Amino acid sequence: MNTYFIIILAYFVFIILVSIFTRRYAIRSADDFLIAGRNLVVTVCAVVVAAEWLGGMSTIGVSELAFTTGTLQPVFSDLFCRFY
Repeated sequence: MNTYFIIILAYFVFIILVSIFTRRYAIRSADDFLIAGRNLVVTVCAVVVAAEWLGGMSTIGVSELAFTTGTLQPVFSDLFCRFY
């Protein structure tokens, strides 16, 4: 068998096993999921809001720049600038 296939299969088996073993800690309803069980502190909430805001701003900004310039250059420069 192909090595990549075995690695991917092992990953899926691992994820299924983790989901089975953590079932007892699972969220009981959609409302509980949306409010995170009311267990988040202010710092975590602030970090989540900042991450959502910056991620959305980056996505919309790069898309707008690509549309106005008519090229994919802003998309590629944004991708490659993150690694240097």
